[in-house]
Amino acid sequence: MKFYYVYILQSELDERHFYSGFTEDLYARLKKHNAGDVPHTAKFRPGADKKRNCFYRAGASR
Repeated sequence: MKFYYVYILQSELDERHFYSGFTEDLYARLKKHNAGDVPHTAKFRPGADKKRNCFYRAGASR
């Protein structure tokens, strides 16, 4: 079973700035955001993980 994550980050430098994203590997993606490897969030890092939801696709063939 494959899981997918939708997440929302809030900048710790500017609490008015939020970013939402989608990934299959949540922890690796959050690590990239906080390392500055994602252009859209690099200037607002570090980001706090405010909300996350996990989904799976039943019956998906891959």
